[in-house]
Amino acid sequence: MADKKTYAVLTCDIIHSRKFETVDLLEVLHRTLDEVNEKFKEIIHRPMTIMFGDSIQGVLSEPEFCFDVFEHLEERLWLYGAEKFGKKNPVLVRCGIGIGSIKNPDEEHLGEMTGDAFQLARNALDTVKEKQRSISTIAYQDLTQSLILSILFNLVSLLKANWSLKARIAVNMRRDGFTINQIGEESGISFQAVSQSLQICNFTEIKRTEEAVLIIISNFWDNHSSH
Repeated sequence: MADKKTYAVLTCDIIHSRKFETVDLLEVLHRTLDEVNEKFKEIIHRPMTIMFGDSIQGVLSEPEFCFDVFEHLEERLWLYGAEKFGKKNPVLVRCGIGIGSIKNPDEEHLGEMTGDAFQLARNALDTVKEKQRSISTIAYQDLTQSLILSILFNLVSLLKANWSLKARIAVNMRRDGFTINQIGEESGISFQAVSQSLQICNFTEIKRTEEAVLIIISNFWDNHSSH
């Protein structure tokens, strides 16, 4: 019998992974996943793990934060990939997110867990692959909500596609709690240059979108569980 609790399953794969040396790619993946799992350890039910070659999967106990986790994963993979392979050759990832039940949530091994959340995540990732997009999408029982959230995800991905390396570094430092002055000091550039970089990459708008995603998912499940 499936657990009544709702989970978020993130199923991801690396785009064009074969162009990278396996050892080097694994180094980037492990570095990124260690950071993601540590940062979000309070809401992770099963850590983000390399499953089959270039496939990554994890389970969150608080679905409303699913996009926050993916954003961190995507941004750090890009940066660490650019650091390892060059800024013109970053590591790109696409992701399907499934929100729903899990039949055996206490199973120790991620690969042996099953349920609606896993199937929805796989369906979402297959949709992204069919459209050959390097973005994420979401799927759960409410199709209208899924469509709205997927559109928001896609818009964020399109905004981020043109970010420069410097912009990505500034955004990641800002996410980590650095002030604009501190970013400037660390990067050796002026306050004005950092502020302008964040403005050009629409960081404020992206943060608002992330907050909207959290509210939409939270409200849906609050209403869903009350019935």
